[in-house]
Amino acid sequence: MTKKNYIILISSIILLLLILFIFYKNSGMFSAKRDKSVILYVQDGCSHCAIVEDYLNANDIASKFSFIQKDITNNNSNHNDLLDKVRLCGWGNDHNIETPFLWDGVNSECSMGDRDIINFFKSQIASSTVNL
Repeated sequence: MTKKNYIILISSIILLLLILFIFYKNSGMFSAKRDKSVILYVQDGCSHCAIVEDYLNANDIASKFSFIQKDITNNNSNHNDLLDKVRLCGWGNDHNIETPFLWDGVNSECSMGDRDIINFFKSQIASSTVNL
């Protein structure tokens, strides 16, 4: 191979790696995997969401544990974020996704339904009081 061919080969490899990196970063997987937040997804008219919200308010959970609440009602950005988290948990399109839905970014785990989410918060509060 000539020097010109080596330069073309190396340039092609670098270009390919750059394209792959940009695709990976823009796919949402890169940013979602780095998200170490706990996010609770809710929507209007969801009776199970209301149960979770009543529990959170009655027990003043927001002052004891840091989490983000996102309403997916009429909000495509929040809805797409929820779908990214669903994929990260390995729950495919055949999984019936409903709210309330919780993303635990620390452990990269998902929970769905009022009981599982309330139990998640109970265990987090219990473990944080043990560590104090």
